[in-house]
Amino acid sequence: MMEACTQLRQGDWGQLLEVIGTFLSLSLFSLGGGNTLLAEYHHISVDQYCWLTPSQFADLYALAEAAPGPSSMIVGLLGMGAAWREGPLWALFSAYAAELAVLLPSTLLMVLACLSWNRLKDSPWRLAFERGMAGPIREVVRSGC
Repeated sequence: MMEACTQLRQGDWGQLLEVIGTFLSLSLFSLGGGNTLLAEYHHISVDQYCWLTPSQFADLYALAEAAPGPSSMIVGLLGMGAAWREGPLWALFSAYAAELAVLLPSTLLMVLACLSWNRLKDSPWRLAFERGMAGPIREVVRSGC
């Protein structure tokens, strides 16, 4: 039998640091898109930290999918849900922090990869990799980042 989930009351800064740390640790795993980590997002926000109920998570997921924009939009909504008990302004701050935490590391990694890729334009490793790529992907890689 499952035990009832009760959210830990950590205070404003403790909750914010928990949100940032959680999404920073998942950032580099989300390179395939925000939905690649949907099960982990559910586990963290519903089962582990009890930020949301299963119904609230489903509602936020539906909202994130219905709204135009990136699939990582759910992260901001989860960050908002994590801090909602602290008040709406703190929830907005937490939402922005969660989005930055999940987007910034992977974005910086891709920028560094692009800069390195362009610097290695004459490398035999790059040429071998490009030859191994198929069809339209090869053209994207050749055009540079």
